[in-house]
Amino acid sequence: MTSILSLSNLLLLHIISDIEDNGDIVCLLLTCKKFYHSGVRRSIQFKGIETINIEMGEISQQFKATATRFNLLSFKDILVNSISDQQVILSEKQGESYPLWIKDCIYYTDNRIDSKTSNITTVLVNEDKHRVLNSLLYKIPSIETLFVNHNGTIDLGSISQLPNLQRLWAQAHLLKLGHHSSLPIEWERKDGITEISVPLSLRILSLSSEECIQIATPCPMPLLEKLYLLEPIVIGNLTSSPSSQYPSLKKISIVCDDPIPSDIVFPSTLEKLTISSNYSGDTSLLEQVVFPPSLTHLTILGEYDQQVQPLPESLVKLKWEFNTISSHHLSTIIMSLPRHLKKLVLLYEIVQGGYLDLSSNYPPSLETIDLTDIQGLSTFTLPPTTKYLTISMCTDQLPYIPIFSIQNRITIPKVQSQQQQQQWLPCNTTHLNCRMTFSHSKWSLRLDEIINHTNVRYLTLFMTNNNTIILQFSIQRLDMDNRNVLVLERQSLTGGIITQKRNENTNTNTNINQQQQQQQQQEEEYVPIYLNFNSNSLFEFNWSFLKPNNNNNS
Repeated sequence: MTSILSLSNLLLLHIISDIEDNGDIVCLLLTCKKFYHSGVRRSIQFKGIETINIEMGEISQQFKATATRFNLLSFKDILVNSISDQQVILSEKQGESYPLWIKDCIYYTDNRIDSKTSNITTVLVNEDKHRVLNSLLYKIPSIETLFVNHNGTIDLGSISQLPNLQRLWAQAHLLKLGHHSSLPIEWERKDGITEISVPLSLRILSLSSEECIQIATPCPMPLLEKLYLLEPIVIGNLTSSPSSQYPSLKKISIVCDDPIPSDIVFPSTLEKLTISSNYSGDTSLLEQVVFPPSLTHLTILGEYDQQVQPLPESLVKLKWEFNTISSHHLSTIIMSLPRHLKKLVLLYEIVQGGYLDLSSNYPPSLETIDLTDIQGLSTFTLPPTTKYLTISMCTDQLPYIPIFSIQNRITIPKVQSQQQQQQWLPCNTTHLNCRMTFSHSKWSLRLDEIINHTNVRYLTLFMTNNNTIILQFSIQRLDMDNRNVLVLERQSLTGGIITQKRNENTNTNTNINQQQQQQQQQEEEYVPIYLNFNSNSLFEFNWSFLKPNNNNNS
């Protein structure tokens, strides 16, 4: 610790900026009090905290939860630092639910607005009063992205006063837009092009049309790196000398409903290939395809049974969709996977109650496994090299409040007498993604199983009801017996330290055998922890030691 404190502030900031997990930042500052009290913290920022959802042009749902439920109040200055480049302007009524300490970030105030020192680059305006546009926006020349929602007329006649503006999104009854020399405008193209030529400088080409598109031949594209094709597009040069025509082409994505012609030749530079099809004919879609030895990423999608040439040993990522398949057939495929494969995503339907064993004959470098879209699979075992795991979770609690458990998906190893807390996943598995689909308005997850029976540090929940929301948790076990655990939702920075409760109802019956005693001790050392959710406000989750009350289900 002394050697760390001797480093310069600039180097310390560089080290802290490389920390990806906000929980690690909190733990570092709590552990090293000199960091906590030094001026360095004025420049520290949490990762991934944004007040504005850039894709939707609205206030971020994560930020709403952060601003109203942030419990780490001694770190609120770092939170404010993290959103210093964004400004949300709400009406007074819209801002009533926000605490006072965050209101400078969501109101028009002179506290943050200084044309000489402002570093605000993104602004969202949900205020109907014209004074906001006239007296506020034009005081922030640093604005690069502007979102404006207004029920009446938006007058942006002086938009040229924002010299750095690159993106404007406006929703109003009427928009008056002044001249801006560098603001780009997107124009819609007409369909029906039969033949096109493209510039030599093109790097990415995406073609989709109801009409046939023919790229002129010859038409060399020396800098082309990515090519996206949707039938009935024709690329004549792929049947002759693609390497000479497209010497930089690294990625191709094809959507087709017919078998790929046998005379198609993929360029030797190709690294990523995606083939999607709903083809259901007698001829194999991919039987004649020869993959280049440079290929590292292959995705094959479509509900058909494919016969393909041997997969290239260069593959490091494979995503493959099958029709109904037996466990034995799948095991045969697993045994033939390229030995350098690092990521495997399987999509198929298996006989109900099927079992998948990936713990033997697996590629030695395999570290990422995605079994989300496997239908009918009961349980599975994993190779010890697995670091990233994605699964779908099920529950048998219906029609009551669903309680999701990883125990329903994982083949739990036999009890090991020397192990205080039995591990249900490989020790290397530190990242777990769980997908949950349900129709209830309330549901829960057995969080204690993940804390006590895995080494998972990063838990991501994909929860689908009417919509899909993603919550990303970090799990920091603060002592050897997992008694105290820091659990934070990484996007909203909500959460805190959970102190587990030991189970006092251990059965002392001397008639049970030794194996039953060992299993009972391992499973009941701590009482269950339920992570509870409500579809009305998904970021306002909570945890409890009591099983959810089924009388409150809906």
